[in-house]
Formats: sequence, structure tokens, C-alpha cells
Amino acid sequence: MTKNILKVNEDASQQNEKDQLHAELVSQLYTLAPAGTIATLLNSSLLIFVLWNDISRAVLMSWYSSLLLFTLVRYILFFRYKRAFVTPAESYRWGTRFVSGMALVGMLWGSAGVFLFVEDSILLQVLLVFVLGGMVAGAAASFSALIRSFLAFSLPASLPVIFRILVVGDKVHLAMAGMSLLFVVLMYFIAQRMHNVIVSSLKLRIDNQGLVTYLSAANDEAVILNKELKNEIAERKKTEDELKRHRNHLEDIVAVRTSEISDANAKLQWEINERKKAEEALKKSEEYFRMLIENTSDIITILDSNGMIQYESPSISSILGYGDEELIGREVFDLIHSEDHRKARGALHIAVENPGETESSEVRFRHKDGSWRVLAAVGKAVINESVPVFVINSRDITDQKVMEEELISSRKLESLGVLAGGIAHDFNNLLTGVMGNINLSRRYLDPGNKAYAYMDEAEKAVHRASGLTKQLLTFSKGGSPIKKAASVEKIIRDSADFALRGSNVTCHYHMADDLRDVGARRRGRPRP
Repeated sequence: MTKNILKVNEDASQQNEKDQLHAELVSQLYTLAPAGTIATLLNSSLLIFVLWNDISRAVLMSWYSSLLLFTLVRYILFFRYKRAFVTPAESYRWGTRFVSGMALVGMLWGSAGVFLFVEDSILLQVLLVFVLGGMVAGAAASFSALIRSFLAFSLPASLPVIFRILVVGDKVHLAMAGMSLLFVVLMYFIAQRMHNVIVSSLKLRIDNQGLVTYLSAANDEAVILNKELKNEIAERKKTEDELKRHRNHLEDIVAVRTSEISDANAKLQWEINERKKAEEALKKSEEYFRMLIENTSDIITILDSNGMIQYESPSISSILGYGDEELIGREVFDLIHSEDHRKARGALHIAVENPGETESSEVRFRHKDGSWRVLAAVGKAVINESVPVFVINSRDITDQKVMEEELISSRKLESLGVLAGGIAHDFNNLLTGVMGNINLSRRYLDPGNKAYAYMDEAEKAVHRASGLTKQLLTFSKGGSPIKKAASVEKIIRDSADFALRGSNVTCHYHMADDLRDVGARRRGRPRP
């Protein structure tokens, strides 16, 4: 846990340095913004003056007005930045605004390469390329603090005119386009070089500021130590004067002081030894508990009061498939089944409100492969540096839950078997009475009577029902199927006649005379 805290502090320090450096780069952009605004006004005014008689004045004034409008917006943004207290974290937003403004201005300058391009005057074309190249060169000098600011202006400002020159297609214009493109690439490398120099300079300045702060603190500490030293020297001089006045008692005083110093040294040595023992005991205790946590089969988890995971023991890898640091910083409820959220949050809230009291709960936790595992969690809140943290000991009881459910299912099946056995016995007793009445009725009937045939069918039905009761008894007590030879034709005829009984449907049978018997299984009585 200490290792994780140190890592978090180191990451925070690096992020602070990164934010401070970015804030300095954005500040430099806004500091150089007025120079870029002046260059924009001068170059655009010069371009309007030169092209006044060669381009439609409506086009010139529309382009010039749009450029002045965006220049005014940039100036307002610069003014607001100077009036605002910008923190390092807010500098990213201000940097984005600046880059967005430069992209818009770059597109306006790029539109000049299309709308202000005089096709019949190569001199004016060269002037236009020269002005746009000068703006790109100025951007390399002014906006290289952030390379994306330079690119946001330079690419939309230069690429349209290069494309327009390529459209002309003669050798001179192809050469002009190639040189212009080479110039833009060269300006990019110059801007990148200047960016690296600026970043190195700012990093050095930030480091120097930290060094000055450290030296100032060290100087203050040296002044305090100097004062203490002077006081100690004064006290020592006073002691020497006192010793001179009591020279006759010097030996006694020295003996007393020596004894006191000896006792103090002995006490100090004892305290040092005790501290070393305590440190060794603490180290052994830490190693013991670290070994205990790293080798336990349970999952040890530490959460903050909001449910964010701060530590997971290595056993989580074998139980849930995650690495011991893979879940650090994640909210534990993201990994708990949604139906268990309310129960888990309630346990966490009660534990945080009652530090030291143990809370237990069973939740479903998502395995790395996507399956769910049931964990029995026991935890309590403890106070760590005035901040409550939640320590949880979790154990995988998924297999235990499965065995419990199988046991419950088995008991239900046994109960169902007992019920089926009772029903089968009662039903068999009823069938015995029905069978006796059928046999008595056939004694009073002539075999040629139509009701006599119905009695035969009823007797067959009773025999089939008796087979059903035997199956129920087998189900209730358990038994093995009994295999014996049976006639296929008889099975088909009995089944069809039983199914069609009471309907007006007639079944016709066409079967071979030499059909062999088959081995059929029926449920018999349970084996002893």
C-alpha cells in the first residue's frame, strides 16, 4: 500500500510539473499575441492596398472585414486572459481557445490564396505568396510555444495558395509551389526547434525556481542554527565564568557532571537499542503480515469511503482472474452484480458510520472472463490518518452455493418421489377394484355381445395403467429399466387403438408378417 501511495504522489508531482510547463507555454503564446495581431493588420492592409485595382472591391472588403473581426475577437480573448487568474489546470482550456482562434485566422488567410489570386499577374501572385510566407514565418517565431498552434495557423494559411498555384500548371508555377511547400516544411522544423528550445528554457526556469526556494529555506534554517549556536556559545561562556569562580569545587562538579553524562549516555544507548528492537520487530511484523496477505487463499481488499479500490491482494488472480494492481482506482460497484448493489452499498455505509464494527454480506462479483462468482465478504472500517478506509476479507463460495442448491434439489426430488409412490399405491388399489369388476362383468356377458369386446379393451387399459403405476413406483424408489422381447405390431396396434378410442377415426394397419420382436425396456420393480 505504501508503494502505491508513493507512486501516486510521484505521478501527481509529474502531472503538476506538466501543468505548470503547459501554463508557461500558453502564457508565452498570449504574450506574443499582440505582435501577431499587428503583423496581421499591417500585412492585410498592405495586401488590400496593392490589390485594390486588380480584385473586386466587394471581395477585398469582405475578406478584410472578416479578418478585422477575427482579429478583434483575438484581442478580446487576449485581454480577458490578461485580466483572469489562470491556474495551471485551466491553461488547457485557454490553450484550446487560442489554437481555435489561430485556426480560424489561418483559414481566412488561406482564403486569400483563392479569392485574392490574380491569374494574369505573376508579380501579384509572387507578392501574395510572399505575404502568406511571411505570415507563416511570423507564426513560427510567435506561436512555436505550442506546435499545434503553429500548425493550426500555417497549414490552412499556406496550403490553399500552393494548391491554387499548382492548378496553373506551368513550370514557373510548379517551381513556385514546390518552393512554397519546401518553405512551409522548413518553417515547421524551425518552429519545432524553437519549441524544443522554449520547453528546455522553461523547464530550466521551473527547476531553478524550485532550487531558489530550496536554497531560501536552507538559508533561513542556517540563520536559525546560527542564532542557536550564538546562544549556545554565550551559555558556554557563562558556564566557563561560573567554573572559574568555583574552581575549588571543580573536581566535585566535574564528577557530578560526568556521572550525569554517563547516566544520560547509558539511557540514550538503552533508548537506541530499544528503538532498534522495535524497528526490527516492526519490520518482521510487516514481512509476516505481507507474507500472510500474499499467500492467503482469501481476497484482501481495501476501499476508500466512496468504494474506490485502493489495494487488492495477489490471491484475486487465482480466484477472479485479475492482476493485483489491475483494479486499483476502479469503483468496486462496477464489478458487483447490479442486483447486489443496494446490499453492498448499505453494508459499506453502515461500516463507515460505525468504525470497528464488522459487516458481512454475500455478493456476486464479475470474473475477468465475464462469469459471476459468489463471494462471502466480511469487512469493517478503520481510521487511517483520520480518513476511514474499508478493509474486506472475501472468500469464493460459488461451489458451496452450487452444492447447496443441488442438495435442495435432491431433497425436493426425494419428496416428489415419496408423493409419487403414495399416489401409485393408491392408484394401483383402485385399478385392482376396476379389474375385479371387469372380470365379474365378463362372466355375465356372452362372448358374442358387443359389450364383451369393450370389456377386453378396458382390461388392456387397466394393464397399461398398472404399468404406469409401476413406473411411478420405480421413480419413487429408484430402479433399473427391464429389457425384454416385445412384438412391434402389438405395441403399435395397442397404442393406436388407445389413442383413437372415442373418436370417429379408423386406423388401417399394413405390416409385414415376418416382423421380429424387439428388445424393449420398461420400468420394473426396484432391485433389492
